[in-house]
Amino acid sequence: MTAEQQQTWSTAPLPAPDGTPFPGVSLAGGSSLVIARTSRKQAAAQKLIQFLSRPDVQVRFWELSNDLPARRSAWLAPKLVQDREIAAFRTQLDRTVALPRIPEAENVVITLSEHGQLLARGRYRDAHAAAMALDAKVEGMLEKRRWVLEKSRAADARAGLRVASSRLPVAGCQRIPGDRQGPLATGNRQPATSPRNRHAATAPPKH
Repeated sequence: MTAEQQQTWSTAPLPAPDGTPFPGVSLAGGSSLVIARTSRKQAAAQKLIQFLSRPDVQVRFWELSNDLPARRSAWLAPKLVQDREIAAFRTQLDRTVALPRIPEAENVVITLSEHGQLLARGRYRDAHAAAMALDAKVEGMLEKRRWVLEKSRAADARAGLRVASSRLPVAGCQRIPGDRQGPLATGNRQPATSPRNRHAATAPPKH
C-alpha cells in the first residue's frame, strides 16, 4: 500500500443490526497455547506459556509480528492506546464469538470474506445476489460433511450403536434490518482489517 493510500483507509468496529448492541458480532480467531498430556516437559511448557502470556511479552510480540494481544491488560500499553487504527480492534474484542465447531469453518470464513469483497467491488448487482451466491457456496461445502456424517451414523446403527443426531447448520445471510443498502449480515462476521496489514485481508478469488 502506497503512502497516499495509507491516508484513504482506516479501521472501524463492525456495524450492528438496528436494535442490537454495538459493535456487531465478530469472530474470535488466533492460535492456542496448549500442553500435550503425554509431554515429558510439562513444567517447562507451563513456564513458557506463562511467559508468552505476560502483557509486556504480548505487546513485544505485537511489535515484532503485528499479531494483536489476546490479553486485555496488554491493550493498556501506550503504543496500542494511542494508535487510532488499532482502537477498533480493541472495541471489537468485547463482541466476539467462537468459530462453529466444524472442519469447514475456516473455509466458510474465507468464502464470506471473498464474497464481501466481490460485492464491494461491484461484481454482484446487489447484496441479495451476493448473499444467495454465498449461501450456495457454503451449502456445497457442508453437503459433503452431511453425507459423511450420515454414512457414519448408518454404519453405527448397523453395528447396534446409539448415535445422537448430528445435523450441521446451514449458513445464512440476510439484509441488516433498517439498512436500505442491505450489506451482508451473518451470525458471525470477519473482523475489519488494518490498512497496515496487521491482519492480512483475504484476496478475492481469481476468475
